[in-house]
Amino acid sequence: MHSRFRRFGALLALLIFGCSNDNSTAPGSPTPTGCADYATTMKALIGYTPPWTHWLSSAFDLALMQDYAVVADGQYGLEILSVANPSQPVHIGHVDLGDWADDVAVSGNYAYVANSTQGLAVVDVSNPYSPTVVGTAHFPGAAYRVAVSGPRAFVAAGDGGLKAIDISNPASPTVTGSTTGSEQNMVDVALAGDYAVVANSYYGVAMVDISGPTPGVVATLSVPSFVNRVAADGNYAYVAAGAETHVIDITDPLHPALVAGVAARRGARYVTVHDGRLYVSDIAAGVQVVDVSTPADPHELGYLDVPPLPDTR
Repeated sequence: MHSRFRRFGALLALLIFGCSNDNSTAPGSPTPTGCADYATTMKALIGYTPPWTHWLSSAFDLALMQDYAVVADGQYGLEILSVANPSQPVHIGHVDLGDWADDVAVSGNYAYVANSTQGLAVVDVSNPYSPTVVGTAHFPGAAYRVAVSGPRAFVAAGDGGLKAIDISNPASPTVTGSTTGSEQNMVDVALAGDYAVVANSYYGVAMVDISGPTPGVVATLSVPSFVNRVAADGNYAYVAAGAETHVIDITDPLHPALVAGVAARRGARYVTVHDGRLYVSDIAAGVQVVDVSTPADPHELGYLDVPPLPDTR
């Protein structure tokens, strides 16, 4: 199980350095009080072995909500930890989602979970000790990743495309539209104003107009290798694609352009960007830190190897 523990350790390290949760952009979303508090909390979690034994083995994503960490826990659903005391994180809540929780975004009192073949699950986390599923949006394809902006959620649904979902009523999330086409296997999404930048796996990157109720692909860009994850900041998108992390100029969404790249240490898997720095989690469970203050000239600043967490089973 060490590889899974290492993956989760790398994910937490990625969040530490990122100091942001870029898949939850709705106004009023709970956020950390600052990068220092964020780092302190997440560092404590990296070395923490809880008394229950299952949840660390399959955690795939994490979002912060005030003094709580909300964890997408694969086959085990959604877990909530209190991190009010960073030296003693406490598991306080759990809800089974019946499939595979792959990603989570938090906005207000709700967590929005990409729940594989069960679509988008909406979980009321206003009482973190008793999270409750209040709504579900079903659709063709599998929900891999989710991004939230205001009253809308956007779900990367593999060959089902990018789904736009009205979440103004959390108890009744409604799919308003979807991208179409034969060349789509959408596995991640990042928001950039009226557009979404979508990791389209072996088809590269897709730029999607999300200004209306039905999202539509307006441009595509081929990149070498399979595209795993994508992050966006201002006029640039950053794509984790195996041997390299690519920098894409999206100033003109109709004509995205590759402008630079940086070699990954052991295979780029997850990526986030904050304050001129890019943080890339690799397949072997380390975190590469890259200076992208000048996006056309990225260069590595350092690398953190994440040791495996102990297997208590």
